[in-house]
Amino acid sequence: DGNVNDSVGSNNGTLTNGPSIVSNGKSGSAFSFDGVNDYVVMTNESNFDFVGQQFTAEGWFQTSTTGAMQGLIAKGGGGGWQWGARLETDNKLHAIIWNSAGSNVYDAISNSTLTDGQWHHFAAVYDTRSTGESIQLFVDGVLQTTVVDNSATRDYSDTNSNVYLG
Repeated sequence: DGNVNDSVGSNNGTLTNGPSIVSNGKSGSAFSFDGVNDYVVMTNESNFDFVGQQFTAEGWFQTSTTGAMQGLIAKGGGGGWQWGARLETDNKLHAIIWNSAGSNVYDAISNSTLTDGQWHHFAAVYDTRSTGESIQLFVDGVLQTTVVDNSATRDYSDTNSNVYLG
């Protein structure tokens, strides 16, 4: 659509530190980030609090930058990180659930590197129900890994915090 407005609901974003909107996305326009400090923020977005639920975060990305952390989507900030998906310095996609201190509790990792300059679709299926927390990570429609913990002792927080793209 050429803007940061939610085309379905009211989860509008704000461009921060200079990301641009380009016309050559996978399907129409896309955000372009410099890989340093650009992002889109949706402030205090309670629509993305999923404690005790199942949910999926998905999207398209393209990068040829290697050896750098590159955020795709994350919910949280400071001491209240919740969940997210990002490319890590190993050039693989990681879908993560963090604890309230920001430490990885669950980390589902793609099987291969994804910094080949091609478009890739990801879907991270999170289950934060107390009876069994898990993450399933799909890349280009193929299940990469499933991480499961049935101890139900590491639930993340549902603090009012931002959602970040990029």
